[in-house]
Amino acid sequence: TVKLAPEAGLAPVAALIHRLGYRPHALQDDADLEALRKAEQRGDLMRLGVAGACAGNIMLMAVSLYGGASGTLADLFRWVSAALFVPVAAYSAVPFYRSAAGALKARQVNIDVPIVLALALGAAASAFNLLHGSPHLYFDSLAALVFLLLGSRYALRQLQARSARSSQVLQGFFAPVAHRLDGTEARDVPPESLRAGDRARVEHGERLPADGRLLSGATQINAAWLTGESLPVEAREGDRLWAGTVNEGPAFVLEVAEPLAESRLGRILRDLEKDARPALVGLTDRVARHFLFAVLILAAAAFAWFARTAPLEGFNRALSLLIVTCPCALALATPLTFSRSLGRAWRKGYVVKSGEALERLAGVDRVCFDKTGTLTRGELAVRDWVDLEGDPAENRALVLALERDSLHPIARALRHHLRGSGALGLTGREELPGLGVRGRSLGGVAEVRAVPNGDGTATTVGLFLDGRLRAVAALTDQVRPEAARAVRELADLDCRPFILSGDAAAVVARLGAELGLPPAACLASQGPEAKAARVAGGGRTLMVGDGANDALALRQAHVGLAMHGSMDLSLKAADIYLARPDLGAVADLVVLGRETRKVLLRTFAVSIAYNAVGGALALGGWINPLAAAVLMPLSSVSVLLLSAWGTAAMRARFREAP
Repeated sequence: TVKLAPEAGLAPVAALIHRLGYRPHALQDDADLEALRKAEQRGDLMRLGVAGACAGNIMLMAVSLYGGASGTLADLFRWVSAALFVPVAAYSAVPFYRSAAGALKARQVNIDVPIVLALALGAAASAFNLLHGSPHLYFDSLAALVFLLLGSRYALRQLQARSARSSQVLQGFFAPVAHRLDGTEARDVPPESLRAGDRARVEHGERLPADGRLLSGATQINAAWLTGESLPVEAREGDRLWAGTVNEGPAFVLEVAEPLAESRLGRILRDLEKDARPALVGLTDRVARHFLFAVLILAAAAFAWFARTAPLEGFNRALSLLIVTCPCALALATPLTFSRSLGRAWRKGYVVKSGEALERLAGVDRVCFDKTGTLTRGELAVRDWVDLEGDPAENRALVLALERDSLHPIARALRHHLRGSGALGLTGREELPGLGVRGRSLGGVAEVRAVPNGDGTATTVGLFLDGRLRAVAALTDQVRPEAARAVRELADLDCRPFILSGDAAAVVARLGAELGLPPAACLASQGPEAKAARVAGGGRTLMVGDGANDALALRQAHVGLAMHGSMDLSLKAADIYLARPDLGAVADLVVLGRETRKVLLRTFAVSIAYNAVGGALALGGWINPLAAAVLMPLSSVSVLLLSAWGTAAMRARFREAP
């Protein structure tokens, strides 16, 4: 994180980044970034190809040397092997040099420091032995080491890039265009160009391009993405409206109060960028740090011990130690394990943006759910229908006729519930914003309007004919069928489930009771800022949400999970995205995170034990550099097998992946 004073420029920052071993780039837009990624990918593939081709040919000649080739042919193979190793060392291994140099400049030791040291000492020893006619050359092992490390890192980057691309499946959140009024004429302009005092026309189904107020008329505004309210709210002349909410009523004119950058959603977006979580130290670095220092110190001590009496013996023991304990297995363990786990998640439709998110999932002990669009479908449906008097078929036909052409979400729910029913002819039909709909039939004046609902857990409307109540319908946001099972599974995993909702207390309490949650775990009237504070306030929390009102909470959480159908803003804040609307994924992902950690710890334990035994043999002089070069790949093979096998729980949970 870099903080600049008002008078400061970016040049010193760029120079500092360059000194740390990285090349800074000025990006104008996403196209520049994509071009850089493609160029980097081409460079990685070229380095990998050179290392693979050279390592393969060096190994072919090494087979002959190990098989007993002698004389002029053996000398030729040794010199050709040395020549083939030059492009590996001078070109393919360059990323390791840069990484190690950057770490050392920052006074740190990363996994690439001992790799570079082993390459340097192994190459120096091989060159020395080549010039003095010794058969002990390690070009084959060193070239193979570079090829394997480059291959594993390239595979992991490709998997992560594919996951990131697959999460960009929704349109941008903000309105794509604004209809600014110049007099009576509407002109399409970018929403960013609107200024305070401008007037813009907002059509049915469009997002509002800025914060402002309704100039005239009335409409219904769907603010679920912003506030979490499951029902559209009525808006009348002079009411305050927010950018990003959706007009679900007739077209109206908006007077801009704040431009897009200064809107409520604009401020939330800035908060997300400001509060971006720093990268956590990787599990590999935490486990390897002390091991790396120990290996380097022991190698130096071994050489120093024999330096006076037998310097060649000291050099061979130190080199054997560095080769046999070369941390390639540790370097492979994390990317291989995370690649396998990320692949398992991807095949089930769970897009996990990084292995770091999987690592954090393992520690989750609390899960907070948004309500609308997460635990519920986010759409109204008729829960109950009661005929109080008259012919039930006639009642349904009257309601269907009244609501046939309405754009209101309640009308859509009633039409869906009454599909298949006949409809009566009406005259003089009119919608009354905020009140309902009215028309005249042969039986008199028919109306559909709201009726009181005592407990507040449902939206209740009634059919009236000449003022007499004939039928009542209760509408609610429907709970996802898998929600109760998901909550139970999380409780069994010792993850305490909570509801954080912007909806009314009665609605949230009813949902909590339906899911078997205690009242203390059902928190209502939670705005975006309140949700973020709750999530950040205690425990290692997994936040599950789907709207812009959840974006701050998703960013503040230990792990953020965006549900299928959520907007782009939430995806930018979340660590995980569900490509399928399945709440059962939450428990799946917690299990995957925990089992991934088990696999990592197991591979680390095997790798460290293997290196400890090999290191002891090297220090004791029981193996020479050639034997160390033969033994070195076995630890990588063991890590590969352990990572691929996973755990029984992981295999059982993801066996049915589509």
